[in-house]
Amino acid sequence: MKHATLLAAACVAAVLASPLAAKDIQLPPDAVQLKASPLPGYAKAQANCTMCHSAEYMRMQGELKKRAMQVQPIGFIHEGMLESRRPQKHAPDED
Repeated sequence: MKHATLLAAACVAAVLASPLAAKDIQLPPDAVQLKASPLPGYAKAQANCTMCHSAEYMRMQGELKKRAMQVQPIGFIHEGMLESRRPQKHAPDED
């Protein structure tokens, strides 16, 4: 038991002695930039989204959503059976 305690103490000392600095990484430059706009969405995107996401990624999301809306159902689902629920999901709250 004494050896286990000494081993644990040695491990803790080794961890505490190691440097706790963050790694520095270099990312490639963005190929796409947000176009300046007076619209409020531009300021929000600059303040919140570009912290983590590139403008190229944000543009790609919009294109993927458009493509997803164009997909036609196949198989046993006939045209007109599926309806968009977007108006119900994004309707203003009624009190």
